Amino acid sequence: MKFDKCHRPKVQGRTVHVDEWTNVTPWIVDLIQRRPHIVWGNQNHPICTTKRKIIDILEEQSSSLFFVHEDKCPIISSHDQYSPSSRNQSNVYRLDKKHMLRAHTSNARLVDMVKAGCDNLIVVGDVHARGPIDSRSCHPVFHQLHGVQLFEEKRVFERVLGPRKGLNVFEKGERTSEKQEQHTFDATKVLGLRLKYYLLALTEKLLDKRGTLICKQFHFALKHV
Repeated sequence: MKFDKCHRPKVQGRTVHVDEWTNVTPWIVDLIQRRPHIVWGNQNHPICTTKRKIIDILEEQSSSLFFVHEDKCPIISSHDQYSPSSRNQSNVYRLDKKHMLRAHTSNARLVDMVKAGCDNLIVVGDVHARGPIDSRSCHPVFHQLHGVQLFEEKRVFERVLGPRKGLNVFEKGERTSEKQEQHTFDATKVLGLRLKYYLLALTEKLLDKRGTLICKQFHFALKHV
């Protein structure tokens, strides 16, 4: 079932002006209306307790305090969603030509907070995926946590044991599958190892060290964007 142009549905108090871009369904709107009360309004909900555990573990492992932004409103402008896949009409839920439901938490609001001076930042919120859904493993509305940690240039190699002379963060190089053109391989490797350490520690503590953890290298198309 879809909305037609005579409908004026409301999503978290905002009236949707249905046009030819609108593909959000009444079922998705109903889920959005109920989620704040079911999840955000219950601090004992498994999502909330898991979120708190993740934040505590990241702060412990990084020895840093993170600013946590709980983005409860899923409506953003179409311009604010950077991912090429999330700009594809078949992958997202659009309210109208100019507005959509957030497809991931790494949107312009995160960039604005970085510009405002947040060096350690976590954004939490509901995201929405449209397309073929495997009901056994996926749901069109799910929760996402996005973390950012920025380093001053002098801190990038602070955990390196041994001589640091000759280690640089920036260069005028070439973009490869392992790094951006403006970053050195050394800087990329050091920060990559730190990220892997955080993720392994996070996984071990969340799973209470059950099972064996294996790191595999995968290519993510947007990692240099």
